[in-house]
Amino acid sequence: MLPEPPASSPGDETEEVEEGAEAEAEEAAETPEFADLPLPALSALREALTWAFEGEEVPPGYLDRCAEHALIVQEGNRRMNLTKIVEPREIAAKHYLDCWRAARYLPLMGRSLLDLGSGGGYPGVPIALAEPNARVVLLDSIQKKA
Repeated sequence: MLPEPPASSPGDETEEVEEGAEAEAEEAAETPEFADLPLPALSALREALTWAFEGEEVPPGYLDRCAEHALIVQEGNRRMNLTKIVEPREIAAKHYLDCWRAARYLPLMGRSLLDLGSGGGYPGVPIALAEPNARVVLLDSIQKKA
Protein backbone atom coordinates (compact mmCIF):
# COMPACT_ATOMS: atom_id res chain seq x y z
CA MET A 1 0.00 0.00 0.00
CA LEU A 2 1.20 3.53 -0.82
CA PRO A 3 1.53 6.05 2.00
CA GLU A 4 -0.98 8.86 1.99
CA PRO A 5 0.34 12.33 1.19
CA PRO A 6 0.57 14.62 4.19
CA ALA A 7 -2.43 16.84 4.79
CA SER A 8 -1.87 20.43 3.76
CA SER A 9 -1.88 23.09 6.38
CA PRO A 10 -3.77 26.39 5.98
CA GLY A 11 -0.48 28.29 5.39
CA ASP A 12 0.39 26.16 2.32
CA GLU A 13 -2.52 27.56 0.32
CA THR A 14 -1.45 31.16 1.02
CA GLU A 15 2.08 30.40 -0.17
CA GLU A 16 0.74 28.99 -3.46
CA VAL A 17 -1.39 32.10 -4.05
CA GLU A 18 1.60 34.38 -3.28
CA GLU A 19 3.86 32.40 -5.63
CA GLY A 20 1.24 32.62 -8.39
CA ALA A 21 0.91 36.38 -7.91
CA GLU A 22 4.70 36.79 -8.02
CA ALA A 23 4.91 34.77 -11.24
CA GLU A 24 2.15 36.90 -12.82
CA ALA A 25 3.91 40.12 -11.76
CA GLU A 26 7.21 38.90 -13.23
CA GLU A 27 5.48 37.94 -16.49
CA ALA A 28 3.79 41.35 -16.71
CA ALA A 29 7.13 43.06 -16.07
CA GLU A 30 8.69 41.10 -18.94
CA THR A 31 5.99 42.14 -21.43
CA PRO A 32 7.60 44.81 -23.61
CA GLU A 33 6.06 48.25 -23.56
CA PHE A 34 5.63 48.21 -27.33
CA ALA A 35 4.45 44.61 -27.76
CA ASP A 36 1.10 45.63 -29.28
CA LEU A 37 2.37 48.55 -31.35
CA PRO A 38 1.94 48.02 -35.10
CA LEU A 39 5.20 47.73 -37.02
CA PRO A 40 6.04 50.60 -39.35
CA ALA A 41 6.30 49.64 -43.00
CA LEU A 42 9.80 49.42 -44.47
CA SER A 43 8.78 52.14 -46.95
CA ALA A 44 7.72 54.45 -44.08
CA LEU A 45 11.11 53.95 -42.40
CA ARG A 46 12.91 54.60 -45.69
CA GLU A 47 10.83 57.74 -46.26
CA ALA A 48 11.65 59.00 -42.75
CA LEU A 49 15.36 58.40 -43.38
CA THR A 50 15.17 60.34 -46.64
CA TRP A 51 13.57 63.21 -44.69
CA ALA A 52 16.20 63.12 -41.93
CA PHE A 53 19.17 62.89 -44.29
CA GLU A 54 18.06 65.72 -46.57
CA GLY A 55 21.19 67.66 -47.51
CA GLU A 56 23.56 64.89 -46.38
CA GLU A 57 25.74 63.05 -48.88
CA VAL A 58 25.28 59.35 -48.20
CA PRO A 59 26.57 56.39 -50.20
CA PRO A 60 24.06 54.49 -52.34
CA GLY A 61 22.19 51.86 -50.37
CA TYR A 62 23.04 53.28 -46.93
CA LEU A 63 19.52 54.47 -46.18
CA ASP A 64 18.05 51.16 -47.42
CA ARG A 65 20.28 49.20 -45.04
CA CYS A 66 19.40 51.56 -42.18
CA ALA A 67 15.68 51.10 -42.90
CA GLU A 68 16.12 47.32 -42.84
CA HIS A 69 17.97 47.51 -39.51
CA ALA A 70 15.30 49.84 -38.07
CA LEU A 71 12.60 47.35 -39.01
CA ILE A 72 14.51 44.48 -37.39
CA VAL A 73 14.91 46.54 -34.21
CA GLN A 74 11.21 47.42 -34.16
CA GLU A 75 10.32 43.74 -34.61
CA GLY A 76 12.61 42.89 -31.70
CA ASN A 77 11.10 45.73 -29.68
CA ARG A 78 7.82 43.81 -29.66
CA ARG A 79 9.53 40.91 -27.81
CA MET A 80 11.87 42.84 -25.51
CA ASN A 81 12.46 46.48 -24.64
CA LEU A 82 15.22 47.71 -26.95
CA THR A 83 14.29 51.36 -27.51
CA LYS A 84 11.53 53.79 -26.60
CA ILE A 85 11.98 55.58 -29.92
CA VAL A 86 9.36 54.05 -32.21
CA GLU A 87 8.13 56.81 -34.54
CA PRO A 88 9.81 56.54 -37.98
CA ARG A 89 11.01 60.18 -38.12
CA GLU A 90 12.37 60.03 -34.58
CA ILE A 91 14.11 56.73 -35.38
CA ALA A 92 15.66 58.29 -38.48
CA ALA A 93 16.84 61.48 -36.80
CA LYS A 94 17.78 60.28 -33.32
CA HIS A 95 19.32 56.91 -34.14
CA TYR A 96 20.60 56.99 -37.69
CA LEU A 97 21.36 60.65 -38.46
CA ASP A 98 23.13 61.11 -35.12
CA CYS A 99 25.25 58.01 -35.73
CA TRP A 100 25.96 59.06 -39.32
CA ARG A 101 27.23 62.44 -38.22
CA ALA A 102 29.39 60.90 -35.50
CA ALA A 103 30.91 58.54 -38.07
CA ARG A 104 31.65 61.51 -40.36
CA TYR A 105 33.46 63.50 -37.65
CA LEU A 106 35.44 60.68 -36.04
CA PRO A 107 38.45 59.17 -37.81
CA LEU A 108 37.14 55.58 -37.91
CA MET A 109 38.64 54.22 -41.14
CA GLY A 110 40.79 51.21 -40.29
CA ARG A 111 40.04 51.53 -36.57
CA SER A 112 38.22 49.30 -34.11
CA LEU A 113 35.18 50.45 -32.17
CA LEU A 114 33.43 48.74 -29.25
CA ASP A 115 29.74 49.49 -28.73
CA LEU A 116 29.40 48.46 -25.09
CA GLY A 117 25.79 47.87 -24.04
CA SER A 118 24.53 48.06 -27.61
CA GLY A 119 20.96 46.86 -26.92
CA GLY A 120 19.21 47.38 -30.27
CA GLY A 121 22.51 48.00 -32.02
CA TYR A 122 22.79 51.75 -31.57
CA PRO A 123 25.18 53.33 -32.34
CA GLY A 124 27.22 50.31 -33.50
CA VAL A 125 25.22 49.10 -36.50
CA PRO A 126 24.61 52.52 -38.12
CA ILE A 127 28.28 53.40 -37.63
CA ALA A 128 29.37 50.06 -39.09
CA LEU A 129 27.11 50.70 -42.08
CA ALA A 130 28.49 54.22 -42.45
CA GLU A 131 32.14 53.20 -42.22
CA PRO A 132 32.67 49.72 -43.72
CA ASN A 133 36.45 50.03 -43.24
CA ALA A 134 36.11 50.14 -39.45
CA ARG A 135 35.84 47.06 -37.25
CA VAL A 136 32.78 47.48 -35.03
CA VAL A 137 32.03 45.05 -32.20
CA LEU A 138 28.69 45.16 -30.41
CA LEU A 139 28.52 43.85 -26.85
CA ASP A 140 25.57 43.61 -24.51
CA SER A 141 25.39 41.99 -21.07
CA ILE A 142 21.85 40.74 -21.69
CA GLN A 143 22.23 37.59 -23.75
CA LYS A 144 18.79 37.71 -25.39
CA LYS A 145 19.54 41.20 -26.76
CA ALA A 146 22.94 40.16 -28.04
